[in-house]
Amino acid sequence: MGSGTIANGAGGIPSSKSMAGERMDEHLLSISLVSDEGGITFAALEQAVADLRRLVRNVDRAVLHQYTTVRTRKWYVERLHSSAPTIVLRAEALPTTPTRDFRDTPAVLVAGLQRLEGESQQGPPELFSERELENLLRFRSLFRKGVDRVEVSAGAIATTGIISRHTEAAVERILLGASEAWGSLEGELEAIDVHRAPRFTMWERLSGQAVRCYFGSEQVDVVKDLLGRRVRVSGLISYFSNGTPRAMRQLAHIEGVSPTQPLELWGSVSDLTNGMDSVDYLRAAWLRR
Repeated sequence: MGSGTIANGAGGIPSSKSMAGERMDEHLLSISLVSDEGGITFAALEQAVADLRRLVRNVDRAVLHQYTTVRTRKWYVERLHSSAPTIVLRAEALPTTPTRDFRDTPAVLVAGLQRLEGESQQGPPELFSERELENLLRFRSLFRKGVDRVEVSAGAIATTGIISRHTEAAVERILLGASEAWGSLEGELEAIDVHRAPRFTMWERLSGQAVRCYFGSEQVDVVKDLLGRRVRVSGLISYFSNGTPRAMRQLAHIEGVSPTQPLELWGSVSDLTNGMDSVDYLRAAWLRR
């Protein structure tokens, strides 16, 4: 082992053999802090770890909700490099087979950052909700501590995503491009927060995104009773410019619905989806926008 690298020991961390035959590379996420002027201070490293942990955790939750029945998993430090401080993380192996076209969190995160680097990006990248975009804005204080950019790469993928001041400008542009309308959404109710402005997170069924729903203090009990269930909510919805739901700013009504009940859609055209599930068809169309 070189003097500039620290690798994990054998104790307590699953080996690559426990990964159900999957390539270990697909679970690796490499993150480097780059300063064009010189070294990285300990204060900058400390903040970077906190900001990155929040971002990786939230994108990972979105990936797990989209493709699996798992809701949380651990991330292990695979190794550390001292030159251009680099942290290599490895995701815990999934206990069940993912559904649909599974892409693990490292690939989704890198692809999202690359899309934000594009000049024409209007809506959020795939599986990036309002929460993940706000996570990226937290990096602005890191740039004031001497870090010029954060480079993120995923396992066997040769390309790199970058978090920089350009990313900050792109995120701000996306967050400003919102519209509002009254309507209804369906999804799984999770993570109630009653501090300050009471809200809960709903994994919206059509877009697959985490949507924050804000509610009044008089609705706390009914919301708590529906925790973990599929619900239909009605109220004032904020949308990104590409039509993806961003948040429900004012909850007017909430009710539980059966997990087997079809999603309510207005109108239909025979054979439009060519045999594809309506929700999957509309989600794919949304992500192409």
